Amino acid sequence: MCAHRFFAADKIKELQDHFDRDPHAATRIKTLDKLGLAEFESATKAGQAGDYTTVGFIFEKYRDNVRTAFELLRKEEPDPGPPWQQLSPA
Repeated sequence: MCAHRFFAADKIKELQDHFDRDPHAATRIKTLDKLGLAEFESATKAGQAGDYTTVGFIFEKYRDNVRTAFELLRKEEPDPGPPWQQLSPA
């Protein structure tokens, strides 16, 4: 069980490092998907062990990662506005 915990922590660290280094929103979001799965698995195990402080830290980190990815996506893909403003006159 202890070895599995270290493996999970190593995988999360590896994915987090990849997420932090990636300069492109699209690939960062793909990494976030994998990272989120690993983090939620880790949070579930921490919750089952009654370690709610760790669960809180994991969720805070996930929230921060989502915010970072969203901000980068907004820079790379600006919002064109509401769909009705995008329609060209006939």
